[in-house]
Amino acid sequence: MSLAKLIDDQDGWLCTHEMRPILPWDIDEVLGYDRIEYLNGKDKVADVASYYLPYVEMFLEEIKDLKVICLKRDREQVVSSFMAKTANITPPRNHWCDHDGETWTLDPIWDRAYPNYNLDIETSPHEYKEELIRTYWYKYYEEAEWLSDRFYDFEVFDIDVLNDEEKQSEMFEFLDINNPIFGDVHKNKLVTQ
Repeated sequence: MSLAKLIDDQDGWLCTHEMRPILPWDIDEVLGYDRIEYLNGKDKVADVASYYLPYVEMFLEEIKDLKVICLKRDREQVVSSFMAKTANITPPRNHWCDHDGETWTLDPIWDRAYPNYNLDIETSPHEYKEELIRTYWYKYYEEAEWLSDRFYDFEVFDIDVLNDEEKQSEMFEFLDINNPIFGDVHKNKLVTQ
């Protein structure tokens, strides 16, 4: 949300967060090409969502002048954030493994937006879910770094870019945003007690 706000605040830009429909992690070419059709040929339009990672190659091939950035956040902060975000119902949600809806609540939209893993470990459901999120974090950034090495229009920035004017300047330069408006926009800070 913070990145979407920062980009949306730029002159003439429209940046949304997790545009609907949510794209499934396993590539859906119809939905992917619908999103390409929406984005292609538009200037200063963006959307921020983690579920785009599997679609990056397809989007870079099909969308003219596309620039893609990925924010990298500390692993344990990601785990804590997702654990809190998915604990809002009983039983909590778990998007990172195939399950029957008994230990965790099924979520027909968001379960599809994340990859599924099967870890061969014996532990509590809570700790198992934490390990699934750690696996997701590791594999996600492994893929992001590979894409960054392969495509000059894909760049990984550390999450602190959101609150550092010098780093924001580098990001805006990569995105070809001239005369940027800087700001401290970190919207989803994890509150702990």
